[in-house]
Amino acid sequence: MHRAHWVFVTNVDPSVATDAQRTHVVELVRALKAGGIAVTLMAPRASIDTDRTLVPWMNTRPVSLPPSTLWRELSTLVLLTRVLRQRAIDRVYVRQGGVNAAALVFARLLSIPCFLEVNGILDEEYRLLRGRSLRTSLATWCMNLSSRLTYALCGHVIAVTDGIKQHLIRKFAVDPQKISVIGNGTNTERFVPLDRGECISKLKLKATLRYVGFVGSLTPWQGVDLLIRAFADPCLAHSEVKLLVVGTGQDEERLMSLCRSLGVWDKVIFVGQVKHDEVVYYINSCTAAVVPKRPMASGYSPLKVHEALACGRPVIASSVPGLEFIAQRGVGLLFEPESAADLAQKLMELLSLPEPDLAVMGNRARELAEHGYSWTGVADRIIRLAGSRC
Repeated sequence: MHRAHWVFVTNVDPSVATDAQRTHVVELVRALKAGGIAVTLMAPRASIDTDRTLVPWMNTRPVSLPPSTLWRELSTLVLLTRVLRQRAIDRVYVRQGGVNAAALVFARLLSIPCFLEVNGILDEEYRLLRGRSLRTSLATWCMNLSSRLTYALCGHVIAVTDGIKQHLIRKFAVDPQKISVIGNGTNTERFVPLDRGECISKLKLKATLRYVGFVGSLTPWQGVDLLIRAFADPCLAHSEVKLLVVGTGQDEERLMSLCRSLGVWDKVIFVGQVKHDEVVYYINSCTAAVVPKRPMASGYSPLKVHEALACGRPVIASSVPGLEFIAQRGVGLLFEPESAADLAQKLMELLSLPEPDLAVMGNRARELAEHGYSWTGVADRIIRLAGSRC
């Protein structure tokens, strides 16, 4: 029986074990393989420390290069040709990030069905990271030009949120029939409910305190500053609750300064970057996970929400597109976006619930993660879609 062979092309470095994008790539490829697909992963580089049992690695160059360079595109074409000589390619799957036009051109020329995964609105994120300037405007213009090219070349688009789908339709006139929405998932075997007390002890946290946690990159759209302001509210400032901030990013120093200026330095623990395998202990040390996202046109399908659910932890999140299900499915609470006061109120509301009620909410969260947000389920949807797009 023929086993379908896909080439998965990405600009994500799979050797950066703490990166959320790397998690997405590795988990999706692993799930595709478990679903019966033979996968060759082409990535900018691969470290000897990376799990080489995952896929046959295809390096575009032994050292990292800017993902949109002409050399990288030419290297991609050469390597795709080399792969094709060894084995027929049934599908080309490209995860957007940079240009990646070469893989799509290759697929088009050889009539190989090709899929483009879009996981964000690049110019929106770039403006938030870089600010508004002539340089930013020029960079976003180039991004939009390259994006328009890739959308025209690909056979089908997989958007991780409905907001991204609507953006592609409005801004780039992509045919709605050419776009499917398939969100992110979580590894429900790695992220599991653990005893809170044992995790607190393992991490050498104070057993007499309660914790809520944020896990993710410290970037402007994450809204961690709003969460810190919520802890300056008197109802939280005088409670036995502390905030764990797990992750790093460009906003880290600014957030630390904000803690000092608001007088809540003793209420916030900046953990820094931790290995992905250790994140489960931080999530399980918390009574709840907090996701204070700022509104963005893309909407959200955050891995960290799904990981918290898989750990059986309720989630408190801003009421933004993509996170409505948290209240609808009874796995947490939503607060008004940009409102530190409402966030503080929702935190106290959830923390005041009796343990049996929290346990019921946690069990519901775990069940939802298993049946609605596993990487296995995500891969199955993509495989079925690929089969229907022959």
